[in-house]
Order: sequence, then structure tokens, then C-alpha cells
Amino acid sequence: VQLFGAALLAALVFSSGSPENGRKEVYMLLKITRFVSLSLMGLGTGVSFSHLLQWKRKAELPGEVFVRVQKTLYKDYGPTGAIMEPGELLSTLATLALLRKRRTPALLTSVALLTVLAKFPVWALFIRPINEQMLGWTEDSFPPNWEELRDRWHRLHLLRFVLSAAGTSALLAGSLADTPTASRASGHRK
Repeated sequence: VQLFGAALLAALVFSSGSPENGRKEVYMLLKITRFVSLSLMGLGTGVSFSHLLQWKRKAELPGEVFVRVQKTLYKDYGPTGAIMEPGELLSTLATLALLRKRRTPALLTSVALLTVLAKFPVWALFIRPINEQMLGWTEDSFPPNWEELRDRWHRLHLLRFVLSAAGTSALLAGSLADTPTASRASGHRK
């Protein structure tokens, strides 16, 4: 997280100078922040997609097996998300800071940033309370409405998947919109 904070600060410093001052450094920093952001957002989309893939099969499990599976599968998701999601936020923010003068890429990167910001309250307000309830469940003791909670948990993860996929797509589209055409790359502008 400190690395991403330093990248954000550097992005703001480099992008506020004169056009000629630090142009190569800004371009390299933009490539780095985009790579990190796309990588982390892509991984986040994959994590959300994994919940979607499991939904149908987990719906077939009896309660005691569901509890065992849930507790076995998700031990590492929380710590991983606690690193990945702030990284998504900071790297996308740094990318946006570097692009703020380029309309289309900045707009698409802003959409990506909004999806990252939208995912957090879905988790904090809705998924996390269900996770905390599930931590108290045992194979012998789980609430009578466990199926309702399981299905709500999966629907909320579906929402996070849609947000994550939309954000990753917007970030990628912003990168492609900012790719020089052959005429721009050779210095000829139309």
C-alpha cells in the first residue's frame, strides 16, 4: 500500500510539471500504474467470478457440508482482498492522475475508479456481516435461514463481479483509447 501511495504522489508531481519536464518519466509511470491497476482489477474480477462458478454447486450441498466447504475455501480470501482492493484503488487513482488531461482515457479510468469505490460498500455493508455470521456456524449448528443467507451472499458477489468486470473493461478501454495510432506515433497529426 505504501508503494502505491508513493506512485500516486509521484504521478501528481510528475504530471504537474511543464510538458517537456519529465515526459518520459510520466509515460513510464503511467505504464506502471496501468499495468498494476489492470493486473489487480483482473485478479479481483477472477476472484468474484470464482464465487459465481461455485454458486450452483454449493446450492446443492446440505447445510453441514456447506459450512465445512465455506470455512475451508475462504480462509485466504479476506487477507488477499485486504491487499488487492486498496491496491486497485490506489493504482487506478494514480493512473487517473496521470491521465487527467486526456479526456477519453481519463473518463474511462474514472468509470473504473467508480466501480472500485462501489465494490467496497457492497462488501462492507452487506457481505461482511454475512461472513461474520458464518464464522460462528459449525457443522452441527447453523441458522434455519442459512440457505437464504448463502444465496444472498452469492447474489452480492455477483454484483461485485459485474462491477469488477465493468471496471476492468473500462480501464482496458481507456488504455486502448490512449494507444497511439500509426500516424500519431510517427509524429503526423490529423
